[in-house]
Amino acid sequence: MINPRVQLGIVAVVYAVFGVFLLFDAWILISLAESPSSSPIARNLTRNVSIPWVVAVAVGYLLLSGLSLAFPRLPRPWRIVAIGVSLGASISYMVGAMRGTADTVPRYLALERTDYVHLAIVLVFYWGFALILCICSYLLWRQVRASNNLSRRP
Repeated sequence: MINPRVQLGIVAVVYAVFGVFLLFDAWILISLAESPSSSPIARNLTRNVSIPWVVAVAVGYLLLSGLSLAFPRLPRPWRIVAIGVSLGASISYMVGAMRGTADTVPRYLALERTDYVHLAIVLVFYWGFALILCICSYLLWRQVRASNNLSRRP
């Protein structure tokens, strides 16, 4: 079994990677919006995506990374907050995966292709990110549960 501190370190790294990835996305969106030579498709993309929202979610993931790293030293209310935010992110990605699946599968099947490799790749991305975040939420919850069991022993 992996040491609980290592598990929390992995969770912190996962959340940090998500945060940095979203900050990089925001930087790309800002550069596309500001570039006079960008295509109409790129400008339309920047209109449809709220850049402040992407930055706020990225900062949230980075804060969640810090909370995960300091999880054993956090007081119980902050642990509950960290788990709640982690569950919120997991549920958000699960809903996004369901929406993406419901949107992508009928479109792909309407193309009447004989291979389903591209569809499988898209579904792995949708559900893989959701699964990773669910595992992170589970590992955080398990740490609280383990600390409760330790505190109840005589």
